[in-house]
Amino acid sequence: MKQSPSVSVPSVRSLRRKWKPHKERLLEAAADHSTSIRFHRACSWLARVEQDGEQADHDLNLISLWIAFNAL
Repeated sequence: MKQSPSVSVPSVRSLRRKWKPHKERLLEAAADHSTSIRFHRACSWLARVEQDGEQADHDLNLISLWIAFNAL
């Protein structure tokens, strides 16, 4: 049986670091741009899933991931 290649999932912290230059550029263009708040909300829900760790409630994690996706 073939094993699938390992997929590296970035942490919320690394996503926020990569987002920062884009966020600053958006804020310069329009201070009330909705993308910044949407990204912040999505990261908050993703962080919730990250915090669960080994004691994961898979149903709650699925719902949290779905909310994060829709927040964007």
